[in-house]
Amino acid sequence: MVDVKSRMFGFVTKLSRLLRWRPMSLAGKCRLLFGVAVVLILTLALLIPYFWMGKLTERAMLDAGQAVVNTVYENHFKFDSEPDKGLAVLDERGSALGASERIVKWLRFGAVEQKPDIEVTERQKETIESLKCDDRINSTAWSQKYDGVTKINYINLVRANKNCLQCHNPDGSAAAFNQNEPVGAIIVRMSGV
Repeated sequence: MVDVKSRMFGFVTKLSRLLRWRPMSLAGKCRLLFGVAVVLILTLALLIPYFWMGKLTERAMLDAGQAVVNTVYENHFKFDSEPDKGLAVLDERGSALGASERIVKWLRFGAVEQKPDIEVTERQKETIESLKCDDRINSTAWSQKYDGVTKINYINLVRANKNCLQCHNPDGSAAAFNQNEPVGAIIVRMSGV
């Protein structure tokens, strides 16, 4: 233990000679400690709001994605992909969007009639697979840069619940599902933070 202390003292002595530090008075030591304390307190005081803003941003992404998903549920998953059925879908600048550029995409699992124009990135595929494995979590969000523009990605895994099974059963009017079966994923990609 004494050997370590003597080495440390020797290192500090050599460093002070190299940097040409003079011995410090008690007042100088107090000023130095006070300055270090102020920097430490300011750092801690500013880190708390920094982390809090990160959480608020994450919450805003989840809320924005959930609002879009709620609209999809209200329309019972009806997407007008053909422009001759009505008005064209526009982006935030007023330009008409093609089917592959839409903000909301519906990816049906195991469906033969799945449209080939739905492009899913590798990260989206990985996220969907992880959501399928975890019954407790149905949605997630993250932000990512695409061509220099930050986009919010939100994925909501749709599982058949008891309300779905009222129509989606062997005797019902729609295709049959099992309880808690992953039916598909709603993929939302919109301009972000």
